[in-house]
Amino acid sequence: MAQLDKIHDAVKNALIKDGWTITADPFRIEFEEYRLYADLAAERPIAAVRENEKIVVEIKSFLNRSSVSDFENALGQYLIYRRLISQIEPETKIYLAISEATYTDFFTLKATQFIIETEQVSLSYGKFGKRGNRAMDKTLKYKKLVKEILNRYVEIDRQQPQEGIDYFLVADDAQGHYLWTSLGWSKGKRTRYVHAHLRIKDEKIWIETDLTEQGIATDLLSENVPKADIVLAFQEPSMRKYNEFATA
Repeated sequence: MAQLDKIHDAVKNALIKDGWTITADPFRIEFEEYRLYADLAAERPIAAVRENEKIVVEIKSFLNRSSVSDFENALGQYLIYRRLISQIEPETKIYLAISEATYTDFFTLKATQFIIETEQVSLSYGKFGKRGNRAMDKTLKYKKLVKEILNRYVEIDRQQPQEGIDYFLVADDAQGHYLWTSLGWSKGKRTRYVHAHLRIKDEKIWIETDLTEQGIATDLLSENVPKADIVLAFQEPSMRKYNEFATA
């Protein structure tokens, strides 16, 4: 078995603190001739259901000279483990755990996010959320969804462009900010508008600016985003309690 990763104990302690019971350290994966070892296995009861939620966690520190090389190794190992676990324990979900610094420095890169989304890798950076370590999954999902929605509006603008004006999406995946904007010169005047500004904060979608007719919250609801995950941040905080969405 390989040497424990530097963040192994931190991830393990985070799991225990969040109510998980460690069932294996390491977790042995037996399939035909293979005997492989993932870092941790854990379980905890599901509210109102007489069964336990089970997970396997593979931990990677990304401490070598090349993050790309570390990612190649981590992804290959993760995909092999996931495929084998789906055969022997199909109810068990596997996560790739990384440090918050690794996520910020490498996993926010567009190429990395493309691979993570394409391969449907379940990520965690050592903090397992209230809903069974789906915090990172939800964040990545919402980032992708927000970009898709705003891009639809950008494409509509581009189909009926105003001369001298460019329409585009500004995306800051690291900080979770997304703007649909128009910029340029029209009839001798400078044009610079932010039509919508959304950000991802605390696993929710905050609508900071929304100049659409129907409201981008409507688009989010049509994509099955819960009202509890939508904040109309352009409204005064003291007034948000009167709408049907989250207050913060």
